[in-house]
Amino acid sequence: MQSNLHNGIPKSGIELKNISDIETFDSSKKYEEGTMVKFKSLDGEYILGEADKSAPCAEGVSAFKAYDKSSYKDHNSPGDAIKSIGYGALDFVNTLLDSISDLGIDACKYVTTRGIINESINNKISNFFDCVKEIKGKPSDLLHEHFKNESPHKETFDATKIGLDILTLLDRGIGAASYLGKLSKIKKLNCNRLAIKVNEARGEYNGTIDLIKLIRVNIF
Repeated sequence: MQSNLHNGIPKSGIELKNISDIETFDSSKKYEEGTMVKFKSLDGEYILGEADKSAPCAEGVSAFKAYDKSSYKDHNSPGDAIKSIGYGALDFVNTLLDSISDLGIDACKYVTTRGIINESINNKISNFFDCVKEIKGKPSDLLHEHFKNESPHKETFDATKIGLDILTLLDRGIGAASYLGKLSKIKKLNCNRLAIKVNEARGEYNGTIDLIKLIRVNIF
């Protein structure tokens, strides 16, 4: 049976994670060759190893060499990483659909309670819609837990979902900026058209502006 110790130090696991004297490997740093380090795997497991010489194309940064290569491969499987990304994407869609349905429920609550003066009735209707939203959200929460539990790499799962959330926000921001830019151009165009018509009115009345004529001007 293969020992999980290297010179008395755990080759992997929570005990290795808690050893503060051993630095966590940073792939952007240059270490002295043979320096003992611990590597945080894609699934969060810590693996003991050492800094190795870098490849010629790595611009001088160190590579990691695990003492237990089999354990390193098990905890850093590309297939598991892809599976975790897939589950993260599914959970993003799950959350997005849940948010859209929340907006629909809020809109229904607003339309239904609009104009109701009786505070008691208003509160009862609002509480009903809030209850519907809470019940509706439970399947979404269960799906989230299922996707995360099935994901081999929890941090990859979280990173995928956060990344997609950020991309969605950026897309919405770019769309809003584009709309505001178009709106600004339209306003500028309308101002130019107004200026032209003002000048026409001035010319027609030899420099005297007829206020009634200007009020009737259609700037659009």
